[in-house]
Amino acid sequence: MEVKQTICGGCAQSDCGIDVHVAKGKIRFIEGTKGHPYNHGNLCPKGIAAGEMITDPNRVQYPMKRAGERGEDKWTRISWDEALDTIAKKLLEIKERYGPEQVAFSRGTGPGWEGSLFFHQLFLFAFGSGNLFCQGHVCKFPRVVVTGTMMGGEPDLDIEHTNCILLWASNPADTSLPNYWSRIARAKKRGVKLIVVDPRFSRSATKADLYVPIRPGTDGALALGLAHLIIKEGLYDKQFVENYSHGFDEYAELVKEFRPERVEQITQVPQEMVREIALSYGGIKPSLLFVGNGVEQLTNSIQTMRAIYCLPGLTGNIGVKGGHILHPPPPLPDLVQRGRFFGELLEKSATRHKFFYSKVGGGAAIGIDDLYETIRTGEPYPIRALLCTGSSFLTIHPGAEQYKELFRKNLELMVVHDPFMTKEARELADIVLPATTFLECWRLRFMRPGFKGGAYTKWMAIQRPVVEPVGESWPDEKFAMELGRRVGLEEYFPWKNVLEFTDELLKPIGLSAEQLVKDPKGFVGKLPEEDAIRFYEKNGFNTPTKKFEFYNTSFEKAGFDPFPRYTEPEVSPVSQPKLAEEYPLILDIGIKPGLFSHTQYHTIPVLHALMPDPWVEIHSLTADKLGITDGDSVRIVSPNGKVNLKARISGATVSPNLVYMPYGWAEYEINTLSVHGTADPMCGSAPNHALMCRIEKAE
Repeated sequence: MEVKQTICGGCAQSDCGIDVHVAKGKIRFIEGTKGHPYNHGNLCPKGIAAGEMITDPNRVQYPMKRAGERGEDKWTRISWDEALDTIAKKLLEIKERYGPEQVAFSRGTGPGWEGSLFFHQLFLFAFGSGNLFCQGHVCKFPRVVVTGTMMGGEPDLDIEHTNCILLWASNPADTSLPNYWSRIARAKKRGVKLIVVDPRFSRSATKADLYVPIRPGTDGALALGLAHLIIKEGLYDKQFVENYSHGFDEYAELVKEFRPERVEQITQVPQEMVREIALSYGGIKPSLLFVGNGVEQLTNSIQTMRAIYCLPGLTGNIGVKGGHILHPPPPLPDLVQRGRFFGELLEKSATRHKFFYSKVGGGAAIGIDDLYETIRTGEPYPIRALLCTGSSFLTIHPGAEQYKELFRKNLELMVVHDPFMTKEARELADIVLPATTFLECWRLRFMRPGFKGGAYTKWMAIQRPVVEPVGESWPDEKFAMELGRRVGLEEYFPWKNVLEFTDELLKPIGLSAEQLVKDPKGFVGKLPEEDAIRFYEKNGFNTPTKKFEFYNTSFEKAGFDPFPRYTEPEVSPVSQPKLAEEYPLILDIGIKPGLFSHTQYHTIPVLHALMPDPWVEIHSLTADKLGITDGDSVRIVSPNGKVNLKARISGATVSPNLVYMPYGWAEYEINTLSVHGTADPMCGSAPNHALMCRIEKAE
């Protein structure tokens, strides 16, 4: 048996080293690579079970074209040459008749994120379109934009040297077990105080010194209330705010409105608990803030995120050991025309949130919600061709069912490149192409801000294939390069393969693909502490004022409120009391089981056996009132849709007025309960984590 080392691609934030044990070309088992800088030998269930993707009978084996009407799921096998020629002919026809911007890409995090994204960006941007769509507006992009405009970049967390962790709207015990949760667990062992703010009593919350249940969508009010007490009690860093911040006096005036009693009224967090959080986070030095995806799917996501991220600036926990560490980005050349995207192509794109995406940075992609609106209205122009890679927006994004017919009617070409037959493939596609998994291809991998094995760590590696590709599967990179050459973009794809591209990309930092190939663990470097600790004293922050911005000058210039004001969620018992009479429960579609990653891994037998179906968590008091017992089939009804699931009764994980459920099961269409169009005005984020519903016993 041979042990082959590579990098896991099991989730969007995974850079875990894995040892794959292979015999006679078949994967026998997988374990974590000891000493790897990201996971240090730890591994989650997804990584352990990933080998079953190779033998999964649901894999797409070869290119296929539609044999019946869209949605009939009838297919004819074709060759890659026929598929590429057909796609290229149609794309060039659309480009000539209507313009290149009417060709679009939809990207997910399925077959890898940053590494293969380079090639999709290059293909589309060189073709002349800025319409690369993704789910970033409901995952990470709000954080990137907020931290980028406030402090010049997304900070990393010095968990190893902190004394207090405020874990907010995140559950790393399920979503980042090998990295962040293992690091937090070690910090707990040495006595670090852990405070968890979350509407649901999650697996992470079970280990908290202080668990803070909060009404969904009201996190901004709690953050402003903490700031009020930190300032009132003199716990803020006076030297930092006086010398290295902008707009502190006005911000301090704003937070005076958020006294503990008012915060309790808004958030349902007892005012004594609000005081304890403020005194702990503000009084223990150093402290750090760990913010998750839970506040990125609200109608007030951006302002909520801003209110929360004011706290490390207020307490001076930026650029300090044990706090938030800002890395300068690596000096990589712009080989994929991202500069062009942030100029002319973004202006010509279909997004309604140009300011937001102008601040996204390396993602260089716009939100799926903008694709929906363009398909619905035809404004600013129709999208006529959509290439979909590792994306399952029909399962994730709200309103999918009502838009599905519009996609069928309005698209002249739909192509899906994926390892599996997704809903998009079965119900919309004209051509389906087989894609490799991360176990079957070469790919550049590197740690991104917010997803690091250590606050000071620099790391790059090559993901390598450990088995032969299934059937005729191609990696994303090869598909983009070969299609690019067929539409006349040969000059933009001068590389024969991923390794040649990697070699050119890494030249400015003195690395080569050959070096990364030789060492499966990759290149590991470290940001010198002298460049990280109190960096702002020498160079200031990378913001327009060169200071930490309580008063956001970038927002002001774009016509948005420069202060993080609290607004009630648009879908709540407070904002819509009449609606609450019919839909009295707050619904949060926010559970992320550690067995799956978004829509992935549901067909892997060992993981499917552990959780074959989703469920809805209901408090025992609510269940008793409705005559529901554990395991009953219930109907969850929202103003937008209804779904039948099994009930899971609990007296601990949720409060009586709150119900929780997972998302990402294609066959259950849970996303129909949410609403498209009611969204954060700055980024278009959907209100999946603060909805309204009623529960009734199903037949």
